[in-house]
Amino acid sequence: LYGRAVGEVSPQAWRASPIKTWQHRAACVACSASNAGGVPDMRVISLNLNGLRSAARKGVFEWMAAQDADAICLQETRIQADQRSAEGFALPGYHLHYADAQTRGYSGVALYLRGRADAMQAGIGIADFDQEGRWLQADYGDLSIVSLYLPSGSSGEARQAFKFQVLDWLAEKFAA
Repeated sequence: LYGRAVGEVSPQAWRASPIKTWQHRAACVACSASNAGGVPDMRVISLNLNGLRSAARKGVFEWMAAQDADAICLQETRIQADQRSAEGFALPGYHLHYADAQTRGYSGVALYLRGRADAMQAGIGIADFDQEGRWLQADYGDLSIVSLYLPSGSSGEARQAFKFQVLDWLAEKFAA
């Protein structure tokens, strides 16, 4: 997200949430962005779900609906298109976009957007990264909102090397 952070949800507010099992994984930042067109303030929420179906059973959709967010970025959705259509993961008033991993039950990101984006981009154009469903970008003029799930590198040397390669790719992308 290109913008200026103007506030964060306090730990006390998170503790007051009825959702106790995943709230510690959530990050919520209200952002303000402006360009020549005077983009209004936006509320953007980012959540690592550790599985969309599991989070849904624990009330994440009710919680998200109550947040009045303009964009909700989800990471580690771990779900495929056929599973979403069978179980229904719509959020009234939002346009839904997903970037799924090729491997079932693995990574995946999503964006729930109030406004229709001018353009959407799944992936960064590098097959090794894109097949894991880790990047989903919504563009609104000069403003981009990205749901990004970086590889951790903690499972071994090969994954750590992959993580460093991803960071290099992203550095090039952001420098452009």
